[in-house]
Amino acid sequence: MRLNSGKRGKKLNSTAAQPLTDQRLPLENPDAQTGGDNFEEIVGRSETLQRVLQQVETAAPTTATVLILGETGTGKELVARAIHRMSSRRDRPFITLPTGLLESELFGY
Repeated sequence: MRLNSGKRGKKLNSTAAQPLTDQRLPLENPDAQTGGDNFEEIVGRSETLQRVLQQVETAAPTTATVLILGETGTGKELVARAIHRMSSRRDRPFITLPTGLLESELFGY
């Protein structure tokens, strides 16, 4: 999974240095994906993101193991949560591990 920030990313970077003001966010995000509560945290409209969400919908109802790869900040955990919400295991806990914990325990880093 790879997400490209494109023009929006550049715009965000240029406005990040501006002073913060007290602004209220709208209750609904116009860029939020449709699909019920399953994609409520995922924002975007690109073709690439649509393909990722289609893959989520395909994988979620199965018992297959899913490996989600991507750079830091690309939304891997959001995709994992969406898969969990759409799976038959949705009533069970969703557990995340801190970055590096598994490697530390297995290999002693």
